Amino acid sequence: NEYKLLRNGVINDTGINIRINDATAGPDGGFYCGTDATNWENDVVFRINPDKSIDVIDEGVKLCNGMGFSPDESTFYSTDSLRKIIYKWDYNKIKKSVSNKNILVNLDDDSVGIVDGMTVDSEGFIWSAIWFGSKVMRFDPDGKLEREIHFPATQTSCPMFGGKDLNELYVTT
Repeated sequence: NEYKLLRNGVINDTGINIRINDATAGPDGGFYCGTDATNWENDVVFRINPDKSIDVIDEGVKLCNGMGFSPDESTFYSTDSLRKIIYKWDYNKIKKSVSNKNILVNLDDDSVGIVDGMTVDSEGFIWSAIWFGSKVMRFDPDGKLEREIHFPATQTSCPMFGGKDLNELYVTT
């Protein structure tokens, strides 16, 4: 598919306006986006470059959510919520390329909920909100669960660090 950035949004080659579900800024100056199609079958992860060109990174996603980069900028992460998967990609900061998609985390247990928004901390650990799971899960860079933080809200949607020293975890629900 061809995608174009127009004044009223991102349009695919069929003329359909694409709804962006989640996004993050990249170290290359690009704006990384994931879509939320009406049937959650053919969502796309793409990058809007500073020159307004668009690069498709992944297609066939079932509800794209959280994305982020490792602190050393060698890894890009993307979330496929309905598949309950967080992917790990190689990121080449010189070429500004994303390649070699691999599964980092696969939460195929129905009782867990679904992976939603995410952030990456200064140690390279991935923090993922678990929608319908009332929690945020922290994974090490190899995908091993390191800890869970439980909340009194069932729909945790996105974690982010803030505060003076960026050591306070904020979570939307």
